Amino acid sequence: MLRIRRNYQWYSVNGVWRWESITTTQRVASGVIDIGADGPARISAPVDWGRYRLELTSGGPDATSTTIDFSAGWYVADVGTDTPDVLAVALDKAAYQIGEIAKLRLDPQFAGVALVTVLDNRLVTMTMVEVPAESTTVELPVTEEWGAGAYITATLYRPMDLEAGRMPARALGLAWAAVDPEDRDLKIAVDLPTELRPRGPITVPVEITNLEPGTQAYVTVAAVDLGILNLTNYQPPAPDDWFFAQRRLGIEIRDLYGDLIDTTQGALGRIRFGGDGGPGRLGAPPPTEELVAFHSRIVRVDADGRATVSFDMPDFNGTVRIMVQAWSAQGIGHAVRDVFVRDPAVVNASVPRFLHIDDASCLLIEIDNVAGPAGDYRLLVDPDPGIGIGIKARLFDLVLEQGARTTIVVPIIGEAIGDHQIRLTLMTPEGEVFLKDLTLGVRPAGVPMTTLTHLEIPAGGTLTLDVDAFANYFPGTASVNVSAGGAARHRRDADCARSLPLWLRRTDHQSGLAASIPQRCRSIGRHRSRYRS
Repeated sequence: MLRIRRNYQWYSVNGVWRWESITTTQRVASGVIDIGADGPARISAPVDWGRYRLELTSGGPDATSTTIDFSAGWYVADVGTDTPDVLAVALDKAAYQIGEIAKLRLDPQFAGVALVTVLDNRLVTMTMVEVPAESTTVELPVTEEWGAGAYITATLYRPMDLEAGRMPARALGLAWAAVDPEDRDLKIAVDLPTELRPRGPITVPVEITNLEPGTQAYVTVAAVDLGILNLTNYQPPAPDDWFFAQRRLGIEIRDLYGDLIDTTQGALGRIRFGGDGGPGRLGAPPPTEELVAFHSRIVRVDADGRATVSFDMPDFNGTVRIMVQAWSAQGIGHAVRDVFVRDPAVVNASVPRFLHIDDASCLLIEIDNVAGPAGDYRLLVDPDPGIGIGIKARLFDLVLEQGARTTIVVPIIGEAIGDHQIRLTLMTPEGEVFLKDLTLGVRPAGVPMTTLTHLEIPAGGTLTLDVDAFANYFPGTASVNVSAGGAARHRRDADCARSLPLWLRRTDHQSGLAASIPQRCRSIGRHRSRYRS
């Protein structure tokens, strides 16, 4: 095992000061372990603050080796940038309560004097401490002035040493100290089983466990298909994480270090940044099954902090995410719970995105007998009249063992324009019935088209639209909007256009349109037809 130390060497080239990082290692422990049939071997060695590397080498002719870097202490192995201006600092706890003592560890590259400050959007406290080269710990009392959390900064200074030819130095370290919100962060319990059945009410009991008795509080509950949430990488609402989260430092830190050493005399530190790739591509075909996306109204909890919300679950098989938000005048919180909803025998189906008239495709039906009884099953495929089936049989007899899976392919044909239902009915050996409704749209061949016609109607004239106006459109797909009026600057004509009844402005191709324009109106009629897809 090796101790890793990093130091920075300053040097001058043609009057320009530069620095380089120097990493050294020191062996602190070694030994031999035997790995037999008794299981994994345990390695232990006493370590102090700092960074270490464990080197493992196997014996024999096929010797291999590997290394593992780790850190001991409060801080992580990588401080985020390779520059001597960074001071490694860390806190002994992730969060504190009011009245506790926060211990700040300083691991410097040189000895000096450190200015330790507690900052929010203002200066809370400031103190000066002597820092030896071996490191030190500074204790800071946590007070209510820290709010939901505060930044602790330590700026270490070393003066110039002319005899040693050493320039002045400064290193800055920063750490976030979170303050435990305690009862302001409402804890929510959702008592639901891990698995539920579809096609029935789902009752969600909610309890705020740390609510003071008699406190007025409210909750909202949402139940959404996890697959829908994954399409947009949707994250559950977490208002408490926002209110009690780390804030951007609301104060600037300035000193005279830049005036002591010109910024062109040293190499600039490398700022590392980055992240994941861009957002995922969105968009999906229209849903063929009923979507699971429910949201309750605002519900007031009782005196014990309890409330109950119910949703009617459709014929859905999958994971439903329950998202709860709660708030009161003193606190806020959230909870997330995933529930698996399914039948003992799961029926899944893959259908085309849409069909044109006379298009032929296939309906793929998958039946997975997850926990149902073994025996004879019957599947009925019952489509609406707009969807045809390319085979005579609509009733299929199946023999399924528990845990078995089978598939059925049914040819389908688009016969009529519209959105049609296909109902799948699975009957178990015990007489239980599981239903699944699918939606499949049949569309006309071609793209939607709009025709705009201007007609001049004399005073007292009549405008008649009959089925001949829709001769170029597929039956059942066209509609018409009619508006009448003159130029907007003529008030009389504008009043006339506003006086037209609503039924005059829109009708369909199945009934003609006949209307008399009032004699006092001199106007222009407008006829528009389009596909309705």
